[in-house]
Amino acid sequence: MAVNRGYVLMLVTTLSLTLVNLGIVLAASYGMGLATMALLTCGGSLLTGVVTFLAVRRSVGWWRPARPTGDEVRHVARYGAWINGWMFVTTLMLSTEVLMLSVLVGPEAVTRYTFSAFAVQFAMSMCLMTASALAPTIAASLGARRTAEAAELIRVTRELVLTIATMAASMNILGNAAFVTLWAGPEQFIGPGANVCISLAFLQVALIRCDAQILESGLSIRGAVGIGLLSSLVAIGTGASAYLLTGGVPWMIVGLIVGRLGMSFALPVFVGRLQPSGLGYPMRPLLASAAVVALSVAASGHLQQTGNLVLTVAGMTGLALAALVAIPSPDTLRRVIGRSLRR
Repeated sequence: MAVNRGYVLMLVTTLSLTLVNLGIVLAASYGMGLATMALLTCGGSLLTGVVTFLAVRRSVGWWRPARPTGDEVRHVARYGAWINGWMFVTTLMLSTEVLMLSVLVGPEAVTRYTFSAFAVQFAMSMCLMTASALAPTIAASLGARRTAEAAELIRVTRELVLTIATMAASMNILGNAAFVTLWAGPEQFIGPGANVCISLAFLQVALIRCDAQILESGLSIRGAVGIGLLSSLVAIGTGASAYLLTGGVPWMIVGLIVGRLGMSFALPVFVGRLQPSGLGYPMRPLLASAAVVALSVAASGHLQQTGNLVLTVAGMTGLALAALVAIPSPDTLRRVIGRSLRR
């Protein structure tokens, strides 16, 4: 991140995550147990660490062992502790559904969830890569107290992540049943109601993690750790209560979404405190995102009844284009297109 190479880490992480997820899906499809899945996860983490070390040694000329001062050790230890705290919160958020399904429902539900959530888990990596690519520039602007520039960069980051997340969520709502059926069979699809809830939960977590990345750029992740841990624990309670009261997986995921609302409301406030002038959350893109997702929910029932794959693909394409046109501002699109052309 310090040398504007954060995208290298995200590429390595995304590749590792994709390979691990594919391995877990294959292991589940062949009836292998949790020990095999745990081994695959550990292997993926080891591979990520080795490749990251090699990439840093090659890309960063000044990177080498050195004896730090006492103040440097204390500063890094304090900030590193908060970063590790947020990593724990993130891990808890991403694993809550699987853990609760395994305890409350059973391993078969975990398998269906793994197949049905695969697409949005991959999309989550795309959201993280997008925010990570802009994080060093945001950090530089905040550090130099260029408030107008920092506010503009934060707005662009949020709009881009919201656009990608909305495209992925709406396309998942519309086409995930066909995707899972073609890939693993209809018995592995978790159901239309739970699929919509998985997509909405993904959208919520993507926005939460985007704001957390912005807070990391401003060296201000401390508040997010506290509210994140509290909200995650509340989400477990609301999710479990919803399932025990209704016996339905969709309601369990709705309970998780409700429990995480503390983070959804608090983290934008923390981002706004990065500058004296504050940073308001972009309401117009949020309303456009809600409209696109609502349209996908309305269309999904009809398309799933017809079972027409061509119409499903056409609908997914239309929703993606609608999100691309409606959510980001013209200035954001000009920035992205201009930067791509310069490269």
